[in-house]
Amino acid sequence: MKILAAKPNWYQTFDNYPHMQILVDAIPKTADMRFEKRGDLYFAESDGYVMFYAYHSPGEGYGGAQFHLTMKDGSTAVLKGPWSSRPAQMNLAGFTPSCDVEITSEPAAFERGYTFMAGHVTLAVLREACKLAGLHAVEWNQSYYPSLLPGGVVKLWQSFGGKVVARWMDYGKVEDETVRDSDLSNEQISVVRA
Repeated sequence: MKILAAKPNWYQTFDNYPHMQILVDAIPKTADMRFEKRGDLYFAESDGYVMFYAYHSPGEGYGGAQFHLTMKDGSTAVLKGPWSSRPAQMNLAGFTPSCDVEITSEPAAFERGYTFMAGHVTLAVLREACKLAGLHAVEWNQSYYPSLLPGGVVKLWQSFGGKVVARWMDYGKVEDETVRDSDLSNEQISVVRA
């Protein structure tokens, strides 16, 4: 999987953490992944792309769909209705550090800025994507995010009584700074400091 382009999605008008939008040459398929099991967690990494599931017993995750996973030892595990889990849980379990991204292999989707697939990549891939976009990758609470500054993460932009507040997170410390509406373009965010 080769990164062709990357840019941030700051989620300025939503209460979401920022994600990188990544254009790659190809996204690995489930059949190409080799999974490892630790407790109730299944994890696989191929060329920087990550897939994982949480599974204890048959359930209703993914509408009860069955997933046939090839394990590292060559055996097959069949999961009926697993749950998707999240990177922070996989990171805590000791798997290769990973994070959420928006990913596509379609240049038109990358240009539009939507119709990406939700996906996960290793921290090494996030760092490469951030470098390509002129950003930093930072860690907070077992998760990784793109950032304008080495120590802070733009979490969200919120409007309170007509004033827009930029909220930054720095390893658990939150600081707010009031900014003008005109400061809300991606090009202008860099003027806001925590």
